[in-house]
Amino acid sequence: MAHRLGLRESLQVPNSSGRPVGEAVRAEERASFTLGPVPTIPLELANVAATIVSGGVWCPPTPIESITNAAGNPVPLDEAPCEQAVPEDLADSLAIALSQDHTIGTASDAADAADWERPMIGKTGTTQRHLSAGFVGATPQLAGAVLTWSDASPPRPVCAGDPPRLCSEGTLYGGTVPAQTWFATMQPLHDGLPAEELPDATEPYLRGEITDPAG
Repeated sequence: MAHRLGLRESLQVPNSSGRPVGEAVRAEERASFTLGPVPTIPLELANVAATIVSGGVWCPPTPIESITNAAGNPVPLDEAPCEQAVPEDLADSLAIALSQDHTIGTASDAADAADWERPMIGKTGTTQRHLSAGFVGATPQLAGAVLTWSDASPPRPVCAGDPPRLCSEGTLYGGTVPAQTWFATMQPLHDGLPAEELPDATEPYLRGEITDPAG
């Protein structure tokens, strides 16, 4: 599922033993890999959020919107096609499940400080001992992810601040530096864009009443 939603290159990264992350976590049945024990590419993490707010449609992340030649004619881009990664109803319901982190969740203080008022999805995350933290979020128009981590060797706890700093007892959480950075970046990027609503959740997903198609 992580691969389908967007962590495609991240799952190919070798772990400390040289084994691809995706292969290792599957063999070890280690679902907690999504919580920070292994590296995650921030661009791909942002693309997971983009997939969710796009009705479950995954598209390859790229900095290029279009290319034209000297005559102004479009040049075809050689990239992977978009695909329906998960059912639209599932993606829409998941978006609603992630839609309150900035209002009543752990990113609410950062959202309030930025005067954020748009509908969005979001999720904070913090690793043990405050060695790293992250925030991923998206509106129907834009998605982004921020990861903050220790650059010490070996890693040391991080204290939130401006700038963040290494310390003995960490205070870094996903709702501090990562979320603050996300809102500070996204607020001006959304200037002039309409505030779009998130889709509605679908009743079976909302209430956990999924019927086994096998009967």
